[in-house]
Amino acid sequence: MKRLILLLILTLLILLPISAAGQDHHSYFLVKPGVYYFAGDLEAEHPRVGFLGEIGYGYRFHRNFAIQSEIGYLHSGVSGGNDIHGVPISLSAKGVYPIKDFEFFIGAGLGIYLAQYKGELNHVPVDDRDNVWGGHLFTGADYNIASNIFIGIEGKYIFTEKAEYNGQKVNLDGIAILIRLGFRF
Repeated sequence: MKRLILLLILTLLILLPISAAGQDHHSYFLVKPGVYYFAGDLEAEHPRVGFLGEIGYGYRFHRNFAIQSEIGYLHSGVSGGNDIHGVPISLSAKGVYPIKDFEFFIGAGLGIYLAQYKGELNHVPVDDRDNVWGGHLFTGADYNIASNIFIGIEGKYIFTEKAEYNGQKVNLDGIAILIRLGFRF
């Protein structure tokens, strides 16, 4: 699993240019706090709403196309029982449609989800970790406050392989609603 994580990090470093030239602001940095609604097998085991926060780096190759990488933190909002938390790491392609001060976007990507579960599944005590691959689809809109600052909203659907905790398989699927604050450079 360590090799997979290392491979993902190396891929991100190769694909994403570090600097942008001139005043074009090709690169951007994102902070995205939000809520996570469990939609998979864990929906019955958890409160409906958890937390998902992400930070990301993106590079705009064209006015209408960007690549973005993100790392985040996911928590079910429960402590002391049936608690799940983890770290999603993802890479996405994004189509952008700018209209005046707004930018509408849609995209898709892949990621790895490092997650730990502590509590009960089907009346069996569980305290285990698993790393699973998954994908996501997202859409939203940003408003340009200035040429280098934007704020927006994003809806994201995450789907994963089944995670295995003490022999019991569940998926971590869910829907996220995120507030976006970004800085172009």
